[in-house]
Amino acid sequence: MNNVIIITGAPSGFGALTARALARAGHTVYASMGETNGRNKPQVEPVQKYATDNRVDLRTIELDVSSEQSCEAAINGIVGQHGRLDVVIHNAGHMVFGPSEAFTPEQLAELYDINVLSTQRVNRAALPQLRKQSDGAAVVFPVMDRVRAEVLRRIGLEDVLMPRALRADSQYASDY
Repeated sequence: MNNVIIITGAPSGFGALTARALARAGHTVYASMGETNGRNKPQVEPVQKYATDNRVDLRTIELDVSSEQSCEAAINGIVGQHGRLDVVIHNAGHMVFGPSEAFTPEQLAELYDINVLSTQRVNRAALPQLRKQSDGAAVVFPVMDRVRAEVLRRIGLEDVLMPRALRADSQYASDY
């Protein structure tokens, strides 16, 4: 079955890799990112090129997880176009390294906003649609890869973890 999927924080890293893997698996995937006409503009063209070159349904969508209006607009746009939303993958987040006393309370509040509150903003926009459909899944990528692997296995998307891409003979090895 073709799912309609949105992935937050998908301009690079795990988000971009997950978006490509799910699109290759035949799903309609929205790789969301903030500032598609600003700081992330250079990330939009490679997504479009990848979709064209690989004949997959991979699209970018403007979604700033720090803005409730942006979250609502992105989700409503997807539902308006497809009539449904099947999977929300929360990937947006930041990590910091260093002694905790090196960070100001304001820096930690910003980190909390992106890593915790952003998930709630996207959920507030998406979960009513998933409930209305009586179907769908919201996936939060935890820090621990074993937990991530189990979550993806349970929803039938274990291929996202790239096991075949790690083999030298894989046709997907160049993606990583």
